Amino acid sequence: MIGQSSATGVAIPHGLYDMTDNVGYIQLGTILPRVIDFCFLRGKISSVLSVVRPLIKLAFSAEDIEQLHYERFHHPHPRVQRKMEALYLKSQGYLHQEIAALLRVSGPTVTHYFRDYQTRGIDQLKELTFYRPQSDLKQHQASLEGYFQEHPPQSLVQATAMIAELTGIHRSREQVRHFLKSLGMCCRRVGIMPVKADPEAQEEFLSFNVPGALNAVTHELITVTNDTYINAQSVCELLDKLAALELSMPITLVLDNARYQKCALVMEVAQTLDIELLYLTTYSPNLNLIERLWKFVKKQCLYSIYYPDFSTFKQAITDCLDQCHTTYKKDLDSLLTLKFQSFKDIKSIP
Repeated sequence: MIGQSSATGVAIPHGLYDMTDNVGYIQLGTILPRVIDFCFLRGKISSVLSVVRPLIKLAFSAEDIEQLHYERFHHPHPRVQRKMEALYLKSQGYLHQEIAALLRVSGPTVTHYFRDYQTRGIDQLKELTFYRPQSDLKQHQASLEGYFQEHPPQSLVQATAMIAELTGIHRSREQVRHFLKSLGMCCRRVGIMPVKADPEAQEEFLSFNVPGALNAVTHELITVTNDTYINAQSVCELLDKLAALELSMPITLVLDNARYQKCALVMEVAQTLDIELLYLTTYSPNLNLIERLWKFVKKQCLYSIYYPDFSTFKQAITDCLDQCHTTYKKDLDSLLTLKFQSFKDIKSIP
């Protein structure tokens, strides 16, 4: 049964009703903190036998007010600052509803702040009890910080690989970036200092060179690899591989104007093998189909990828080139079309 008082506008849910005395009793223990017994006669509330909870009465000493005023600006955590602000406003005579509106929090939240202060004072307000998940890297923080101080990573990708190797924990680059920032590390801008060349250091520098020729129709790739330099001998070796294919049609090789490709030795070998050399105009990589393939290989093997040693680096490039006709065939068929970008409408600025 539901009874309602026209004077107070209070709705009473279904409860127990005694037909003999025309009196009903209702318990709202599941709704309110304490059990409230309503006694109503002939559908109207006659009395309320108990009150919900006593009002919170706070007393602030001068020292507490000064500390609240200081902590609301200087405490390192913003949530604690908000708690201090709520209590300081209360000490200045602001109403409960006004404090909730000024801090843009709910009324129960402000009540929770007041009860914490009433229980244990300002020290209770400084405790943070909300759930804060901890990273698995937290337990390795000291060891990783010491290792990075002795071996600073050159990139975020390298730092990710180093953390995985040292701890066995694999995290994304974004997660590693946040972790490094928590250690106080940040990116440093790299500059170039003019110094004399060191021949011995240059001898230790390793490079992997892949001169190649791409069939514009079938997308067959012929390559020559070495770990030293690209020179005229490398180009001649590539010409020999092309001639060994024994194609039934003439071969035209499109090249740029690199000096090791446009020399007497290369032209002589090409003429002997009956291969036509077609040199592009200056600064026209957009007209060379194989440049798209090199860009694709760089994207797959080099961009944001860390290799611990040279052999792994070289093997990754070799595997990518070997999979051009299998794994990457669909991507390359749409990339290596005979559509070239032109710049006919470009006007030069005097």
